Parts: sequence; structure tokens; C-alpha cells
Amino acid sequence: MTETRRRYELLFGLLLNSGLRISEALGLKVSDVRLVDGTAKSVRVIGKGDKERLVPLPEAFGQVFGFWLKDQPRGEWVFARTAGQKPVSAQAARAYLRGC
Repeated sequence: MTETRRRYELLFGLLLNSGLRISEALGLKVSDVRLVDGTAKSVRVIGKGDKERLVPLPEAFGQVFGFWLKDQPRGEWVFARTAGQKPVSAQAARAYLRGC
């Protein structure tokens, strides 16, 4: 499986398991994810109207998501194309989903 496909699968998994908007998910940094023993327990998002909320994650998805995040630097974007870059656009993510 390519890294691009894995990144999009995790993005769509996060959307399905958390109820986040696509822009909220793409705006996440690794430091916004609360990891406990390698499992992602929750994410902190800034939504519409600059309201902050803490969104819990299911245990099974949290284990997969946490494993994927374990080696990423805390200041990086979760869904960056490559290290040090910005995340993909919402339009690119939607286009990828349409192509699946």
C-alpha cells in the first residue's frame, strides 16, 4: 500500500470515527492528538466560530491512528503530504474519495 493511500484511508477513518468536518481533520497537528500508550484517545479541534472541542476516538481506530502517528514530530500536520509540508486540500481529498 502506498503512503498516499494509507494517509487518505486514515483521513477517511478519522472522519467516520469522529464526526469531524474535513477541514477540521486536515487542520490537525500531531500535538492536537492525545496519545496514551501509543493509542490515540482524542483530538482537539478548533471548529466553526473558533470554538475548541475535544473529540474522543473509538479504541480500535485509536490504536491504528496512534501507531501511524508514533514517529511523527509533534509540530507536524497530521495529514501532510511529506514531512514539513502543509496538508492536502479538502478538494484533493474529495477528489481522491471520488476516484476510489
